[in-house]
Amino acid sequence: MKNLAQKLKKVKKPSECHQSDVYSETYHLAKMKANYEKAREELAVQPYSQRMKPLDNFLYGFRSVYHFISVILGLATCVLVSLVFVGADLDGNGQFPAWMLILMALLIGGLLVGILVAVELAKITFAKNIFKAKAKRGRISNLSIVGLSFLVFVSIALSGVGGALLSFKMGDKTKTLTQDLKTNEQKVAKQYDARLKQLNQVIAGLENLSVDKKARRWGLTKEEQANLQQSKAEKRQILAKKEQKLSSLNTKHTAEIKANKDYTSTTMYVALGLITVLELITIYAYFFHFQYLARTEQEGVQFDILSDSGVTEKPQEMMVETLVNRLSDALLTTQSKAQAAPTQDWMQALEQKVAQLTNQVQGTPALATQPHNEISLRPSSMRKQEVTDPRAVNQNAPKGTHVECSNSQCSNTFTKKSKNHKYCSPGCRTNKSFNLS
Repeated sequence: MKNLAQKLKKVKKPSECHQSDVYSETYHLAKMKANYEKAREELAVQPYSQRMKPLDNFLYGFRSVYHFISVILGLATCVLVSLVFVGADLDGNGQFPAWMLILMALLIGGLLVGILVAVELAKITFAKNIFKAKAKRGRISNLSIVGLSFLVFVSIALSGVGGALLSFKMGDKTKTLTQDLKTNEQKVAKQYDARLKQLNQVIAGLENLSVDKKARRWGLTKEEQANLQQSKAEKRQILAKKEQKLSSLNTKHTAEIKANKDYTSTTMYVALGLITVLELITIYAYFFHFQYLARTEQEGVQFDILSDSGVTEKPQEMMVETLVNRLSDALLTTQSKAQAAPTQDWMQALEQKVAQLTNQVQGTPALATQPHNEISLRPSSMRKQEVTDPRAVNQNAPKGTHVECSNSQCSNTFTKKSKNHKYCSPGCRTNKSFNLS
């Protein structure tokens, strides 16, 4: 076993082996090593964005398709409600002409379909706004939550009624069972009616002989009397069998009708429950999509693939730097036009303006401190900078440290407030930028 392990460590990958030598020991050892490497590769922990991407794609497709299904089911509800409203039953029998029924059904159905589409669009809008705000940890108004809940309830009602009625119509066999009962009754009647007709004729003929004195004075003979009694007994037996079969058919029909009614009722509840579950899955699809995007963005920031979005939210230090740059440009333009004014006056005016702006910025309340080595979802501009070693002098030092002025003619130190903060005062920055010293 040790020898095999040593060979596996030294062997190359299967792709690097000679393909024509597939029966060699080296090739088989390479394939064995590939199994171990494949196991490690498949057991490696994938990033969240890769693990959850298939689920996000599935839910995206599901919610995209279900909106059309919901509209179709709602359309079925609209058609059925329209037919009932204009006085037509589900079989098409109505008290109005066919063209009038069709026209009224189209008008009423079109109105209801418009309402249904508006409900779906409003539901999509509310869901996107609510779950996007939740993913970004924003404020969600109670009115939006109530509106989304109401629209989901209305959508479930419309789609659920349509699905329940469609399942009822598809599973209802009352007409078929009734038609089968009539057919079986006709078969039973055909089976016994011919014999009953013969017996009735025999009985009627013999009874006429017994009561008609003109035809025969002495009445019926013993054979005729026995035949009459036998015919009546046979008739009673046939009638009893016929009634028994008809009763059996009716009992069976009643049981089948009850079973079918129970089945259709169950399918209606199942359809309503299924549509409710599908509706909730659709809402969850929106929730998961924006949670997936938020966590993917956070993962990208942690892996330094994306820049922190909080940096672009107007940090105070960048505002001061921008104002200094604009004032410096204005100074250069004005100085080129008016050479008579001394440079020192411009420097003093610039320093007063920057000092005023700096005091306004520093007058804002301090923000919460974010400890080092701790992941926070707040923007970096919302974290208070910590002051480190005051003797550190480094142009590339982090914000909050004491650094030396980048002007070669100045040796002052200052607290670094931003990445591009390199000068202790606007005067040093202007003298360095425009070489006015």
